[in-house]
Amino acid sequence: MKNTNRYFLLSGVMAALLAGCGSAERTEAPEKKVSAVKSDTDSNASPGTKEAMAKMSLDDKVTLVSGVGMYIGKGKQGEYDKVPGTAGYTYPIPSAGLKSIALADGPAGLRIWPEREGEDDTFYATAFPVASLVASTWDTSMAQTVGEAMGNEVKEYGVDVLLAPGMNIHRNPLGGRNFEYFSEDPVLSGHMAGAVVNGVESNGVGATIKHFVANSQETNRMSLDTIVSERALREIYLKGFRIAIDESNPWAVMSAYNWLNGQKASEYKGLLTDVLRGEWGYDGLVMTDWYAGTDPAKQLKAGNDLLMPGVPERTDMIKASLKNGEMTEQELDVNVQRIVDLVLKAPSQQEYAYSNSPDLEA
Repeated sequence: MKNTNRYFLLSGVMAALLAGCGSAERTEAPEKKVSAVKSDTDSNASPGTKEAMAKMSLDDKVTLVSGVGMYIGKGKQGEYDKVPGTAGYTYPIPSAGLKSIALADGPAGLRIWPEREGEDDTFYATAFPVASLVASTWDTSMAQTVGEAMGNEVKEYGVDVLLAPGMNIHRNPLGGRNFEYFSEDPVLSGHMAGAVVNGVESNGVGATIKHFVANSQETNRMSLDTIVSERALREIYLKGFRIAIDESNPWAVMSAYNWLNGQKASEYKGLLTDVLRGEWGYDGLVMTDWYAGTDPAKQLKAGNDLLMPGVPERTDMIKASLKNGEMTEQELDVNVQRIVDLVLKAPSQQEYAYSNSPDLEA
């Protein structure tokens, strides 16, 4: 049974404040929703992506939309743990010339194992001040510089995508991951996140804004149903993400564990397709939080492209959905295209010779 946390989040307070502001500028009304993004991949795919997808079988596509599984250890686990301590990898698709890419946690810097079996060197990554402290500076230039330094460590340690920054709202002081997030204010959060993303991605690696959306507590985080009005959702919980997307170009967005108004965030087409892609024009990748969701076909059709860290049972469920007609190959192609787009620009795909010696002094 879901644990339902019902809150209507400041909308009454905000209405009272706005009513008392006299000539002050009022908050914009929610925009009208537009139709879902087209599912025709040929209309917007790059030549490289089209070429890769033309070489992929249906099994290749099903394989690509799920990660290889999770192993965070000090030793190596074959080809899928070139950087011990990363959070996950995508499958390589040799027939299409696609390599495996590495995704590593943040958010206060790169998270990998500093010590490795059989290695004498120590692989240091900087523990930067947490997001709340960075936001307390109100200095987006400084935040971008922090992102640049993070991105250098990401690239030089052989990672392709940083799973940061986190930018959920500080709704309650008891929130277990508040330290990972910037502020209780969506405007400050959005500008800070955009600056960090720009810094990270200036290195030619990806950043991921998370967790989309209204993921405000850790207790019962996978079963919590966030009940929130349209106005509060728009003005508080979505606003920061939209600012970050408008001011930067994050390679990825991570969907949230929680339910939102009765629907799982990673399976919610109205959120991931109609709002994120349709209204805002976001054209990057959406990935799940680790092990989120229960219906992979519904996640993919909703606009959640990559299922992480990857579970074989869910791959079997996708195959079954394709076989019984619940999902079509054309629908799957939409997700595959976005993953291929990201892989093709990743350092691993470019065979970047990472040094394992980032500029730690800087």
